[in-house]
Amino acid sequence: MININYFSNSRITFFELSFHFVKLIQTDNKNLIRFNVLTTSDNVDFFEKFNTSDLGFEYNVIPFKGGFNYTDKLNYVLNLDGEYSIKMDEDCIINNHIWDYMITNTSVLDNTDNLLLSPMLSTSQPSCDEFIKGFLSERDRDIIYNHFLNQKMPNGLFGVNYESLNEFTVNSTEWNEDDYYIGLDKIPTNTKGMHPIRISYNAQTTLNDMIIKNVSKLTTKGSYGVIELDRSYFTINMFMMKTSLWREIFNKFGGTYDEISISQHKKITNTKFLFVENGYGIHTMYNTIYGNQNKWGIGGVDSAQKEIEFINDLKDIIL
Repeated sequence: MININYFSNSRITFFELSFHFVKLIQTDNKNLIRFNVLTTSDNVDFFEKFNTSDLGFEYNVIPFKGGFNYTDKLNYVLNLDGEYSIKMDEDCIINNHIWDYMITNTSVLDNTDNLLLSPMLSTSQPSCDEFIKGFLSERDRDIIYNHFLNQKMPNGLFGVNYESLNEFTVNSTEWNEDDYYIGLDKIPTNTKGMHPIRISYNAQTTLNDMIIKNVSKLTTKGSYGVIELDRSYFTINMFMMKTSLWREIFNKFGGTYDEISISQHKKITNTKFLFVENGYGIHTMYNTIYGNQNKWGIGGVDSAQKEIEFINDLKDIIL
């Protein structure tokens, strides 16, 4: 059994689009999944509306108290029955073909050399670079890379000084992801979830505009495979892992989130971050760029509205 755990927070209107593709999973694969929505009590009725008799799989809505509840949700799903777990944030969207591919390839995680399997999400780290290279035209890639090169890296965000990474952005004339990650690995911190796309309003909003122009590439079936991205950090927006391993890692390293603990485990064990080759999906936006009332000038006053407009545009095309 595979538990698909949907971590709902504040973007409940995004669910219709994400769930649209879940409902299109092949019948045989639906028998292998259990879909769990983790939300707050005031949103239970909204999510229960999607629990129709024709789903073909078990659907559960689990309420949690309001406020910060990520760790409570995490502890809940880590103790569910089911050999495999998929963690999916509310701002992630993949098509049904990628869902089917992941469900039918759980066996790659039976190899202890492999830590997790994830789709190629648009702004997640480290898949964003593969998404940009594989999904965009050369012209559009250069536009996004120029946004990277214009992004000053902050001192103090997440309590870390990332200014040394300016060597690869504002002090460089060419974007080189390999050099960037080498520089990131040299920073003495476990909080390595830093990439210019995470803090660039221009890069994220421009990329979303480019996606809208080529939605069919996201919805049609691709030629999928499994590849490793040998990077030291993963921002965990969506992944599949053996439940027992996920639980073991979090119990060992603890923390409020599991992003750092999973990346620490990868570093210590030298296990592999696996990704679905050509499995292009969407991570809509980092809330890092919500607003711009911070000392680094990161973000935009209309970021949240831009994200909603992006989702609405996708719904108009897909649904």
